[in-house]
Amino acid sequence: MCIIIVKDGGIDLPDKDVIETCFNNHPHGAGYMFWDGENVVIRKGFTRMEAIYSSLGTLPRSAGVVIHFRQATHGGKSEALTHPFPVCDSYEEMRKLKNKTDAAMAHNGIFHTDDDAEGVSDSMQFAKLALFPIKHHLFEVGMETILNHAVGDSCVVIMSKRGEIKLFGSGWIKEDGLWYSNNSFRFEYYHQLEFVSTFPKIPKTPSHAYADTRNDCWTCDTCGAALDRDYACPRCDYGLVGIPTGKECEESFEDCHC
Repeated sequence: MCIIIVKDGGIDLPDKDVIETCFNNHPHGAGYMFWDGENVVIRKGFTRMEAIYSSLGTLPRSAGVVIHFRQATHGGKSEALTHPFPVCDSYEEMRKLKNKTDAAMAHNGIFHTDDDAEGVSDSMQFAKLALFPIKHHLFEVGMETILNHAVGDSCVVIMSKRGEIKLFGSGWIKEDGLWYSNNSFRFEYYHQLEFVSTFPKIPKTPSHAYADTRNDCWTCDTCGAALDRDYACPRCDYGLVGIPTGKECEESFEDCHC
């Protein structure tokens, strides 16, 4: 899972702590796109929070901007696989860290594909196979319904060379004039391999008393499976752990299956 932030022209960029939270939650690289008055400009491959924050600070407030923070699911982890991607039929072109194009996209979610080739993500395949054939019709009346159906439970944003920004899919949240593709900008997650959470740190083997007093169960935010006692997902081994289900549970942590 990733997160996208969309800023229309004339709106302030998110605060630094929001950028930092998004980067920590989705640590596999970041990028952004903006309209320079003629083209969509892509800058991506940022592997340090300070680097993307500094780069964003050079943009005028009048610019519409789309920012993406990646949590890898397909294709591997590399700067080239960070978003955004130009809407084109060339994976080589999509991998460029600096680019100018007439349309570009960013994606949050998972598109299930038959091709899990290294160096090609599901988002890249969607850009090439689904969006490129209809590239010149993406902003036409009537396309919104078709693209929303194609995107499904994911979130996709497309920017055109005219500066138009269109959001597709479900789950978008608007706060302080900014659009977010999920709520992971609000708090930091606990990662299986790296503790970055603002939640209290959970011991690797919770005491029986701690387990018995838990009143909410935790699920993997990728596949929905109940997490094990190390807050790791036993089903998809994805590593990113955690959002409360909000369900009340009377079982001890060891016995909980909700």
